[in-house]
Amino acid sequence: MLATKAGYGGRGIAKTLSRMLLDEAGKRGFLGVVVEASVPTTQKIFVTNLGGIEVASLVYKDFEFAGAHPYAEVEGGTKFIFAAV
Repeated sequence: MLATKAGYGGRGIAKTLSRMLLDEAGKRGFLGVVVEASVPTTQKIFVTNLGGIEVASLVYKDFEFAGAHPYAEVEGGTKFIFAAV
């Protein structure tokens, strides 16, 4: 999970933390990471800013489980993505 305290958005904190995560993963021998990003800001960080590739996505309103749509009322984003960086 990645979040910044209210009022601190737009300062590049999440992007910097994400870059540090990728750098540390590389130092430990990992070739990349897989990210589940549910908020447009986080999606932008990993796909646009850090060069990730959107591997799969799911639109919240389309998700169905046992005949129900549990995420139909989710606000703040229309989908979540899995990205490889």
